[in-house]
Amino acid sequence: MPTHAPVRVGIIGVHPDRGWASTAHVPALRDLPQFSLSVVSHHRIETARASAEKFGFQRAVSSTEELVNHPDVDLVVVTVRVPEHLRVVTAALEAGKSVFSEWRDAETMHSLAAEKRVSTMVGLQTRANPTIRQMRELTRRGYLGEVLSCSIIGSGITWGVTETLAVLSPTESRMTDDREKVEAETGLFAMLSSLACPQAASRQRRAPHQPYS
Repeated sequence: MPTHAPVRVGIIGVHPDRGWASTAHVPALRDLPQFSLSVVSHHRIETARASAEKFGFQRAVSSTEELVNHPDVDLVVVTVRVPEHLRVVTAALEAGKSVFSEWRDAETMHSLAAEKRVSTMVGLQTRANPTIRQMRELTRRGYLGEVLSCSIIGSGITWGVTETLAVLSPTESRMTDDREKVEAETGLFAMLSSLACPQAASRQRRAPHQPYS
C-alpha cells in the first residue's frame, strides 16, 4: 500500500485505440495504487476526451502546456513520438513536474530535474521485462557458467513474432507481447513510486483541511 498521497499522473499523447501508452503505460499505472490517472492530453481534443472516458482520466486537455502546468498533475509521462521528447520533457521539468520518459533525454532530465528538485526516471522497459530479469538472475547465480557473449532475438510492436511466438495465432502473439509490455512498465513505475514524487509527498504532509495549491 502507498505510504504517501497517490501520485497524480498526466500522460501526453494517449490514443484510445492504439499505441504504447494505451497498451502498456495506462494498464500498468491503473494496476498500481501509488498512482492516479489525472489528466490526459492529445493535440486533438476529441481524442483526448475519448481516452479520458475509456481509461478513467479525470480531465482531458489539448496541449502539452495545459497538461504540464495543470495543478492536478505531479508526474508527467511522455508517450509522444521520439522527435518531440526533448521539447515535452523540457516543458514538464520547467513547470516543476516530475517526468517519466525515454533514455535519449537523460542528460537534460538529470540536470534540469536537479535544478527544479523533482524526480525523473528513464523509461527503458527492457530492464524490467520479466524474461530479461529471469535471464539476469540465472546469470547472477552462475546457472550458465561464465558468460562470454550472447545473442538475443526479440519481438516488438512492429518487429513481428519470433520463433517462440510463431506457434501462436496473430491475436495470441499480440496479447502475449502486450502482457510483457504491461509487466515491464509496471515494474518501472513501481520503482519510480519508491522515489515518492516531491509534489505528492508535499500534499501528504499538508493538514487535511488545507487545500493543495
